[in-house]
Amino acid sequence: MDREIAAFDALAKHPRLDAVAGLVGELVRAATTGRAFSGWPESAAGKVEALALTDVEAETDYGDLRAVLRRGPETEAEGTLVRALAAHALASHPPSDDDATLRFASELLWLAAETPFDALRTIDRALGEDLAEATWSAIAARVRRADGPNGSRGEALLGATALAASSSAFARKLAARLKKELRDPWLRGALGREEGGAVVDGEMTPGPRSLVATICLGLTGILFVVSGARLFAKVALAVKRPATVRIGASGIDIETRTEMLGRTLRERRIRIDRAALARAAREVRYPRVAFYAGLFALAIGSYLGVSLLVDGTRAASPSLLALGLVIIAAGVAIDFGLAGLTTSVRGKCRLVLVPRRGPAVAIDGLDRDVADRALEALKVG
Repeated sequence: MDREIAAFDALAKHPRLDAVAGLVGELVRAATTGRAFSGWPESAAGKVEALALTDVEAETDYGDLRAVLRRGPETEAEGTLVRALAAHALASHPPSDDDATLRFASELLWLAAETPFDALRTIDRALGEDLAEATWSAIAARVRRADGPNGSRGEALLGATALAASSSAFARKLAARLKKELRDPWLRGALGREEGGAVVDGEMTPGPRSLVATICLGLTGILFVVSGARLFAKVALAVKRPATVRIGASGIDIETRTEMLGRTLRERRIRIDRAALARAAREVRYPRVAFYAGLFALAIGSYLGVSLLVDGTRAASPSLLALGLVIIAAGVAIDFGLAGLTTSVRGKCRLVLVPRRGPAVAIDGLDRDVADRALEALKVG
């Protein structure tokens, strides 16, 4: 990038810049008019002769201007020279309104994708702050239109890369915003990765409850109803909640959707800022196994004890109390199975994120190494 800027600045001092940039401008306009470029035009040689550049005027740090303009660039240095000339040529005819800016951005992307006249890397220096920001906004709009299964991504990938690589804070802000909005993985990748970031794919599951809440739900029978409904939805209706977790420098973005019988019912996005994250951990095998075992043993022990007591006292109706205790035990068993057993059988683990405010988030079905990388990116012990 510095080399591109240096070449642009060096040419700005050239005594014949207007004439040389005008010639390149003609080549650029000829290519963009028909959106076709089959190679450096033979007519360029005659136009170069008409310029009558002296040896001193033709000499640059990036190659001989006359040779480059006759035949096109053949080395990386000559390519840098042509790109800098194209930036000067395009900057000499800036767009005058919003529609012209959109066309201008489209031409910039096409030229960068199909010709040697790539001026994307010098937009900020060539156009000035206001026009550069308008152009970056138009490029971001073009990238956004390419998002989705039917989008044309060729030029959009270049635009996304240019946004992420720009020295402009405005362009980088657009890149960060697009990275949160877009779904296309290639476009998101072109927008750059945050330092220390990580991406995790798994399935969203309810976060862990407190011990008190689990005991209360179990003793009231609500745990049996809730856990039974979850099991029915998972087995009979094929309900899934795939989720993608992106961990960046500023926080965690979670994209999840609810699927039933293969159809998407709802999409949701969750944002947890790093400052708002209280705890992050991975649970590998049978989370809280001792607690669940104790609660289950309490229910079974109560059932046996009450049964013996009822037998001894010959109560009128022991069946209702016994049924209630069986329901408690069944609810605890189902909840334990959904919370930890299925994960452990598959040899997977789950990542638990606990914000300072709001419910905890759990991502299930992760490989242990993947979860460890996520924790490393979060830098949480």
